[in-house]
Amino acid sequence: MFKALLLGVALSAATVLTANAQTAAPQPSAPAAASAPAVAEAPAVAGRSLVGMKVQTEDNAHIGRINNVVVNKDGHVDYAVVKVGGFLGLGSKKVTVAWNELRVDEQRGVVKVGKTKDQLMSEPEFREAPKAATG
Repeated sequence: MFKALLLGVALSAATVLTANAQTAAPQPSAPAAASAPAVAEAPAVAGRSLVGMKVQTEDNAHIGRINNVVVNKDGHVDYAVVKVGGFLGLGSKKVTVAWNELRVDEQRGVVKVGKTKDQLMSEPEFREAPKAATG
């Protein structure tokens, strides 16, 4: 729960910072009709909506689903953990895909990657670090 909240806050902050940095400054000397066109803002995607999203190749072949998203100390998303292959959870494996290799297709509600299922299956398996005992 805490990780999901932290991820949501980090993604929201990154989106706001990106959107603020991309906003075009008004040009007072130019007439309104001839002003520079506004820069399109990056789409905001909530962290919790990413987990479970389908992952597809650029030509729409199903690869798997996003299992987790990893955020670095600076609050930027480093990579997504994608569960690839298998049937009903058997024979599948989790691999990491760099965040900059993914593209969210909001119209279709999927995430696109420029790799094939076989390429991802050949990647080393992602293993989470064991959780420290609390007490």
